[in-house]
Amino acid sequence: MEFTLLSVFEILATISGIMMASAGFPQAFKIFKTKSAEDVSLLSRFMILIGGLIWLVYGFLLTPVSIAIISSNVVGTFAEILVIVGYLKYK
Repeated sequence: MEFTLLSVFEILATISGIMMASAGFPQAFKIFKTKSAEDVSLLSRFMILIGGLIWLVYGFLLTPVSIAIISSNVVGTFAEILVIVGYLKYK
């Protein structure tokens, strides 16, 4: 397997995207640990969720599909769903 500059950056983009998309997990963890969502903005979380879903669909529509886009937005969508569920449960 030959690594090109593009393939290296695709790997880095995938890792970076997953790390950025994982940013919702600490918020979700805090909500469920403290049983409080007092300072969470539901509107901002819905906006992030909708944006992630659009990017996820886009990743599947590309030819060939983009593993970097799909993987990071699956993680991000899941994280935001956890935050929203926690918010609705503990608001």
